Amino acid sequence: MHEGQPVYGPISYTLSVTFGSAPPPPYQPTQPSQPSQLKGELIKNGNLRGPTSWTVVEWYKPSNGKGEVSFNADGVRFWSKGGNNRIGILQHVNQDVSNCSQLFLRATVKADRQRLTGTGYNGRESPIAVFAKYTDANGVAHDLLSENPNEPRNMFWHGFYFLDPVAPSIATHGTKVVRGNWFDYNIDLMTLNPKPKYIHFVGAEGAGWPERDGRVGHFSLQCR
Repeated sequence: MHEGQPVYGPISYTLSVTFGSAPPPPYQPTQPSQPSQLKGELIKNGNLRGPTSWTVVEWYKPSNGKGEVSFNADGVRFWSKGGNNRIGILQHVNQDVSNCSQLFLRATVKADRQRLTGTGYNGRESPIAVFAKYTDANGVAHDLLSENPNEPRNMFWHGFYFLDPVAPSIATHGTKVVRGNWFDYNIDLMTLNPKPKYIHFVGAEGAGWPERDGRVGHFSLQCR
């Protein structure tokens, strides 16, 4: 919400009275406007044909991508050959989604190369992953991605891997996919507990040891 700005300095006005005129009509209070009923697709350029509406990020902050991010005909590629980075793309949504009975996050993803097995030591690293920062129905911001995979304030994060975890790696918050094959991922974010009230941003990324190579071909966030 935006607070009103204070007015400084003297205020002048003119009072005009017309004798013999009819009295003004009784005051009618203004009815509050109804909240917008948000429905449909909340993402722009979900087919990822170019960077329009998307920001390249490192740890969710704007970045030059260090040469790891490329927009191609079949989507966005995250390819790291020499750095243990967390680099991806995100789009700010900034929407109250409390009226959505369902909120489907859908993504088409592919993992082509992987060195760190599973979803890494802390369940937060894979060749390709999707994520969402949100505030839940209790007003708690889920804006972390800590080393504790069970931290209650972690953002929504889900990775895709093809190498089974070898200790100390784990597979928490991950789905095993077939190497080199496109995979359609779909989740109703309203099944999270507590469920989201406000979506800040969503996106996709790659993270973990090089060499790793992942792609996202389509991204969608639909309110129903």
